Amino acid sequence: MAGSSTNIGITVEEALTLPALAHARLVAGASGSRRRIRSVNMMEVPDIAAWLREDELLVTTAYPLRNDARALPELIRLLAERGLAGLALKPGRYIAQSAAETHALADELAFPLIELDVGASFNDILGDVLGTILNRQAVQLERSQAIHERLTSVVLAGGGLPDLIEALAQLTQGHAAIVDAHGTVLAASSDTAYGLDPPGTTQTVRAIRAGSANYGSVIVWSHDERIAPDTLVAMDHAATIAALAMAQAEGLASREHRSRVLLLEELVSWHTLDRDDALARGAAFGWDLTRPRAAVLVELRRPDGQELLVAGQPLEEQLVHATTRALGQGTIAWALRSGIVVLLETGTIQPDVHAGQILQAAVRGVHSSLHVAIGIGREYGDLVDFHHSYREAVETLTLGQQLHGAHFVAAYDQMAVYRLLSEVSSDGLERHVQDTLGPVIEFDRRHNGALVETLECYLRNNRNRAATARALFVHYNTLRYRLGQIDRLLGCLNDERDAWLTVELAMRARWLLMAQGRGRPRRFERSSLHES
Repeated sequence: MAGSSTNIGITVEEALTLPALAHARLVAGASGSRRRIRSVNMMEVPDIAAWLREDELLVTTAYPLRNDARALPELIRLLAERGLAGLALKPGRYIAQSAAETHALADELAFPLIELDVGASFNDILGDVLGTILNRQAVQLERSQAIHERLTSVVLAGGGLPDLIEALAQLTQGHAAIVDAHGTVLAASSDTAYGLDPPGTTQTVRAIRAGSANYGSVIVWSHDERIAPDTLVAMDHAATIAALAMAQAEGLASREHRSRVLLLEELVSWHTLDRDDALARGAAFGWDLTRPRAAVLVELRRPDGQELLVAGQPLEEQLVHATTRALGQGTIAWALRSGIVVLLETGTIQPDVHAGQILQAAVRGVHSSLHVAIGIGREYGDLVDFHHSYREAVETLTLGQQLHGAHFVAAYDQMAVYRLLSEVSSDGLERHVQDTLGPVIEFDRRHNGALVETLECYLRNNRNRAATARALFVHYNTLRYRLGQIDRLLGCLNDERDAWLTVELAMRARWLLMAQGRGRPRRFERSSLHES
């Protein structure tokens, strides 16, 4: 309520209309007459500085100043620096009328200097000024209570933020809105233009806080240049009520969040799952778990190769929303430490490389510099089998990282040959590579040749010579010559299907061995959840 308390009190201008000050004169500092008085102090000792308080009216006979002509200007400068409201001086007995030099200083500092008449009673001044202030405080407190009850009744009646902001607009007779910490409008009065200040208005803002949490702001646009005290009181109460409502909503969301995480962890883990219970819990979250689904696992890395933290970070919600938009509203997605898990509803999109490419593009649309690695498991129709798809997605991602690095899309079925080869020991794979490709590898070593590269590109292009020549940026005849050398070194391959199969397996084994040299796969830690 700090905002409203700053307006309790009376101005110097108003104080001069009180009976006890009826014969007083504002002799200097008139431009500061709007200074607000919140208390009164009396000076009859020279060391008054220790007892001075901001917004006080200091009343004195100037007795402590009687022997020092420079004391009064120095006192005025000190009072102005301390933020006092003004000085009421009774000249005559101990000090003469204030001098022109003193008036000039008070005018310069916009500090009100009041001269009291000889018969002025300090007790009367104290009683009139403080009595008026206390009366205003009492009225303000009554108004504050009435405003609080009006706004609280909205929430107690089941109203949300839109109802609260409509009530605030009515109380303040202005336009009102609540925005979150990112500036997004959460609620606005019906006559408020979203995101735009209504023309010809003054904007006032109050933060919505609960402890250290910042939930946003309450904003009121008023047609009055000066904000009324009641407006500030109403805004403070609205901010408090909004903070409680938003903190409560956040707590409910957090508990629901944990429940969703638990169910999804169960769906992709090997734990025994009660189908009926899982279906019911999923339905409560708006998920149809009766539909076939496939697991998709996404890992994200920065351009420098470091993992990108996702779960619990500002980027999490953006990435998960981008995922559900790209793959359909039936998609369930949640965040990992450095990635995303998706249970893809396969009725509208198939769990293949094309779906992965759509997802990869959507993720890079949020953060274009990311390396996005995607592994896709197979479709399963029963929710108790979803964990098989998740295991397949993990295997595919792990193997894909070994083969392709940090940016790729791979589906489980696509990796069948590599899964088979990965079951063979490294020594066995190396023997097969050497027995099959040894002559070509040795030729390149001795002659600084490019036969292995040519053979690799030839196989990647499904033995299409024109496509291979283009990919290698060589003339077609150059490619023919190299393939002839490979044929002489490895034997006649043109008509030998088994021979080509042997060579292709050896080449894939070589790729796998080279990839495994880049390091072992990371663990995948599940945490945090979002869904459409």
